[in-house]
Amino acid sequence: MLERTAETGITERQDIRIIKPDGAVHICLMEVRSLEGEPGREQVQAVLTDITERKRIEDEIRKTKDEIEIQKDFLETILNSIPAYVFLKDREHRVTHINETLAKATGRPKYEWIGKTVFELFSDRALAQKYYRDDEMIMAGGGQPRFDIIETLPTPEGVQWLHTQKVPLKDETGHVTGLVASNIEPAHKLKIDQNKLQNCRSNILNLVNVL
Repeated sequence: MLERTAETGITERQDIRIIKPDGAVHICLMEVRSLEGEPGREQVQAVLTDITERKRIEDEIRKTKDEIEIQKDFLETILNSIPAYVFLKDREHRVTHINETLAKATGRPKYEWIGKTVFELFSDRALAQKYYRDDEMIMAGGGQPRFDIIETLPTPEGVQWLHTQKVPLKDETGHVTGLVASNIEPAHKLKIDQNKLQNCRSNILNLVNVL
């Protein structure tokens, strides 16, 4: 680096490892720059800056991002393995996840759902208001789950009647951060297969334990 900078006059930078007398390894940024000197005498200056802490933080951020991606993939796998319609919302009522089953049933790809509220997703305002009220009851009403909600869902094949189960999501302090919901379509409208209903309830409770 010193020779190249002396020849070209171009400043160069490079991370280097330095082992101190106590055995501690430090990462330093070495910057080599050309200096003006007497004609015919090239001069360079090398400056070392300890960036060990910055590198540690960058590594932690990178590791966290990798872990988030792994968790995201894991969650997507779980959601898509559930045969019911499943979605998650944050405390502001924005959709954060839906599974493939719901996306296919509505004819709307998953990316069109993410980050939107029911008022952005459904043109029927009365229907959107009912969804909103039901969700708010779960999140604001002491964070109690409900397993007895009857809702309708417009799809390209027509309106479906759904038996909906909604469970609040809470952080480590107990504050509600959103909800997870699962819907099954009752056989012959409101005559529900109890085994299917119990399986759906088990799926949503297991999902809450994972989140």
